[in-house]
Amino acid sequence: MPQLSAHPSRDGRKAFENEQPRSQSTQALPERRGNYPQPPLAIPSMRGTTNVTTNSHRSIHRQGVNRVSAWTVAGLLLLLWGVLNNANHVDRYRRKIQQIIQEPVAIVTMNNQSDDAPMFEPLGGPRHEQKSAAVQGKEHGRRFRRNETHKNRTSGGNKVLLNEFISKDDSTLQRKLPSVMEPPRNASNAEQEPIGAIEISAPEPTNVVPPSTMIETSSKRANPQRLKAVQHESSGENNSDSDEDSAPALSEEDGRIPAFPDEKCSPWAISLDEWWQDHPDWDVSTENDTHTCFRPIANPLRASFLRQVHALQFDNNTSTCGKAAIRKVQDMGFAALMLFHINNAFWSAFRQGRRFQVALPYQGFRWLYVPTSKSSWAHCPAQNQECYFLPISNCPAPIEGDRDDKPKKKHIFHEVFHNDTLAEQNMWLSHYTMRPRQALRHRLYQFLQSGNVPVVPTPCVWLHVRRGDSMTERNYIRNYYRLEEYLRRGKVSPTDNILLLTDDQTTLEEARVLHSNYHFHYWNRTRVRGPVENNAHVPSGDPSLEVLYILAERKLARRCQKGVHGNSNMATLFRNAMALEHGGLGNLTMMAIDGPLKKTRVEPEEFVRMLDTTLQKAQTKTMLTPTSSR
Repeated sequence: MPQLSAHPSRDGRKAFENEQPRSQSTQALPERRGNYPQPPLAIPSMRGTTNVTTNSHRSIHRQGVNRVSAWTVAGLLLLLWGVLNNANHVDRYRRKIQQIIQEPVAIVTMNNQSDDAPMFEPLGGPRHEQKSAAVQGKEHGRRFRRNETHKNRTSGGNKVLLNEFISKDDSTLQRKLPSVMEPPRNASNAEQEPIGAIEISAPEPTNVVPPSTMIETSSKRANPQRLKAVQHESSGENNSDSDEDSAPALSEEDGRIPAFPDEKCSPWAISLDEWWQDHPDWDVSTENDTHTCFRPIANPLRASFLRQVHALQFDNNTSTCGKAAIRKVQDMGFAALMLFHINNAFWSAFRQGRRFQVALPYQGFRWLYVPTSKSSWAHCPAQNQECYFLPISNCPAPIEGDRDDKPKKKHIFHEVFHNDTLAEQNMWLSHYTMRPRQALRHRLYQFLQSGNVPVVPTPCVWLHVRRGDSMTERNYIRNYYRLEEYLRRGKVSPTDNILLLTDDQTTLEEARVLHSNYHFHYWNRTRVRGPVENNAHVPSGDPSLEVLYILAERKLARRCQKGVHGNSNMATLFRNAMALEHGGLGNLTMMAIDGPLKKTRVEPEEFVRMLDTTLQKAQTKTMLTPTSSR
């Protein structure tokens, strides 16, 4: 047998030499045939690795065999233990993930929930039936927190994923609203089953109970039988006479009225602003004391248009922001800023295929409708219209820039006034510009439930009488007009239900004293009296309260189908609300009274003096004492 020769190992160390005694028990291996070289044989040992090459036979020391066997068996056992343990963990996590994915979460049922009700209510499953509602709510809260790192989430089908639903503390998911925003509780619903919060992944949406005091927000008018059933529910009575076409028959076990099947609802405490920001083709549907709901926009043309606008305004390619049209915010009235200033420029930019953004004129600018107090619910760092409405673009808003892209006249005058399709789209764009934040919608809902709201039967007509600073603001291109002119030129009869919208107290005095045979309905609120200087838009001293009044008046005005007005952006605000309610601008009757009347020039002070004289004579003659609103 040939002698073994020592070889250096790969790490440079010397292997043991051939002089070591060879075991007598080594067995000769058969010689391999052929002229190809033989591969080295690595023998593990306590001293390192030795490469042994032989041409005919190989031998292995018995002690080496024993060591190889022991280490191999130990390694295999350790590997087997790791595989089994890892498989156990993998199987457990696989079952957990499968369980989370397969468990649907119910859309809320819009009852007045108790404070202990969980925010998330799972549907079905024997495991959940054995657990309390509070435990289920905490489990779902933990599941949402696991998704906290997923910032760019989308929705598809019936799946809704919202960043706002992720909380670092389960208690925040069940927190109460601040005391000033705490809605009144309905004792009749206090002992009902707990309700959930939001649909995360459900194959079939769950019906929702409409609010006890329904505020219709869709283009479809409410069914009288449906509203009657809702009123019975709020009074604790069971209604079994509801219209079968509008809702399923009600049983004694369940007195709730099913709402639209595609609604998605959430408690007021959970903000849906970011979700609505990314879903422009959805709109607010129903609201009650505890929840707010959305559903898809029924008009496919409007939904498609809003998706097109949103795709342009929220393009992920922010390099196009440098070419965006910019409009600086000015300290002007509510409707003048939102419609005349911002929406017209927005529309002109959209018609040019350009992105649009609002800019601040200087650092520290504050719109007159933004409260100065940082503790106010309406205060925000932007201090512009975004304190009340959702952003209209993801482009950064410049400050103190020189650019101020005014709208092109052909876009805001010629197109809108001579093309019905473009006029409708311009109206839809104004609603996109003024999508209210959830804090504003909640305050507005509570404001409308306060009891200081005029009840206006339908059909109705609204009259917008603009006085105040209307002449000084526009350099005397507008005039004050007597209420008689609105009634006569607007062809309003004494039998009509009239919603009187005005910024001037003398208008109400004129209605009560000189036109008591008409059915006027109006707000009891603080107003200016007579002429005032520019921008006297906050007579109450509370900017956020004035915004609530304006939006509440818009909600009331939209129920009418006829409007009588002078030259005012506020009239356009009311008209757009009516158009959305009644299926388009073509279904409305709008009568502007200040055409030829603009030629009459009466100073505002003189106008008020003459009106006061007329009111005093009428009161003396009839001995009429001013009364409150009907």
